[in-house]
Amino acid sequence: MSKEEIMEEIQVEETHIYVTEIEEIIEDNQVEIAMDESEIEDPYHVICKARWRCCFPMIMHAIALLGGVLVGYSTTIAGGVLDMDSYMVTFSSKLYKEEMHHLDNNCGFGSFQLQWYISSLYMAASISILFAFALKNIWGRRSTFRLGSTLMVLGTILTAVSSGFYVQSVGRIVTGVAIGLLLQVIPTIITEMEVDKTRGLNIKFGCFTAAGSTLAIGLNYFASYFHVWGWRLSTGFIIPVAFILFLISFNIFETPFWLVENRKISEAKIVLRLMMSATHVDDMCVEIEENISRRKVDNHLQAILHHGSRPALVIMVTTQILVQLLGFSVYTNYGPFMLQSLGYTSHEAFLFLLVCSILNTIIIFIQPWIFRIFGRRRPLIIASIFMLSSLAYASVIFFLYVDSHFFNGSAIVCVILGLTVTYIAAYSICFGPEAWLDVSFPLRTCAIGSVLEAVTSMFFSFLTNMFSTRLACTLGVHVFVYYSFCSLVMVLFILLLVPETRGVLMYSMARRVWSQHWLWKKYVSYHDIYV
Repeated sequence: MSKEEIMEEIQVEETHIYVTEIEEIIEDNQVEIAMDESEIEDPYHVICKARWRCCFPMIMHAIALLGGVLVGYSTTIAGGVLDMDSYMVTFSSKLYKEEMHHLDNNCGFGSFQLQWYISSLYMAASISILFAFALKNIWGRRSTFRLGSTLMVLGTILTAVSSGFYVQSVGRIVTGVAIGLLLQVIPTIITEMEVDKTRGLNIKFGCFTAAGSTLAIGLNYFASYFHVWGWRLSTGFIIPVAFILFLISFNIFETPFWLVENRKISEAKIVLRLMMSATHVDDMCVEIEENISRRKVDNHLQAILHHGSRPALVIMVTTQILVQLLGFSVYTNYGPFMLQSLGYTSHEAFLFLLVCSILNTIIIFIQPWIFRIFGRRRPLIIASIFMLSSLAYASVIFFLYVDSHFFNGSAIVCVILGLTVTYIAAYSICFGPEAWLDVSFPLRTCAIGSVLEAVTSMFFSFLTNMFSTRLACTLGVHVFVYYSFCSLVMVLFILLLVPETRGVLMYSMARRVWSQHWLWKKYVSYHDIYV
């Protein structure tokens, strides 16, 4: 036997051993790869031809799209179905009679049962976010994603097929728990499995959430024409979407970040090869280990309260509080009731909300582009001033004309519609998917910082949806003065405390931003390392 034949046999034997090891690791990760027997002598070519790797960018886009639509749709749909008579009779016939009796004066939606039904989702989500932070680190991103998608399917089915207040509330709470899990794990999966073709998906995830909200309002408008079963169409429409996300959750890898963190280096290398066709996976694993070591902290709460993280913490949490105090979630949930109490028909109320929601979605999709061109601080100041002006003018008009049947006057109607459009456009610029800071928390506090942001947003959504309607009943037209005051607080906050961060790298935040600010320099010095 010649030397070449011996070397060829050794190479074939080593190849078969290598491929066998790959198949065992892939089987552990529950991933199916199509392998051509004719290509068995080239294991790297086998990996490159894997179906999962070829579909990986599409899978990540599907996760962002479906997850965002599910979150936006689930948080918005209840406000529309509660305005459908057939649903209210099924929900609680006694409550329906009370609401019809007290529909005037903006207080027909002041029932505690209705407020709890809408707000319970946000309370459940705020609690599940805290558990999701621990679960995704202990069980892994994939297992937490599976749990969230499973609960989403269960919650949407319960809401669509059940009748009565208590079962509907259980379905709403289960959906809220699923939303909290998905809000934590989907951005983490997108970030840790990011490749060139999936960059910016976290921003798109926020945009798809707004699109889901618009879809819910549009479907409510369509379903309102079907008086008997329209509400079941609205609540059940999202079940197939939830089921598709559920199937996807069982056909993805664990993230390389979690695998390396839990010392599963061999599996991490296979995942990296499948994701990127990478040849230098050893170097990439070393980079991931260094990243993990930089992020590692002994006490997350102590780290986030450290003086170096305080400016970002105050700004990001205040953003989430203002987003709810300015009442847009209340408007989408209770908007049909409010507009009906002001003289609109049910279909007109849904159509008006749909137009406003479409405008909101369009502005949210272009908000990242606006921030990239003009920076953050300047558009935020201009938009917040427009919000304040719109609310101030609206409060004056409502105060002067509320007793004069002003909706019969076309000029006043046009003014109100113009102010509404201005407010929604400005609101969308201020509170789109792009945050007020280009670089927010230091690297070691990014995870707990995002948790606190999400919890604050959901908790204040619960409070505003629970009590803002009572506030509207108590203040009447003067509620616009309250919202004007909140807008004034936001204008002053941006002017005084939010710096421009466009083009500033994370490692330069302390030197170029915080140490140059009149207030934040008391907490972050020029020589601090912002990592």
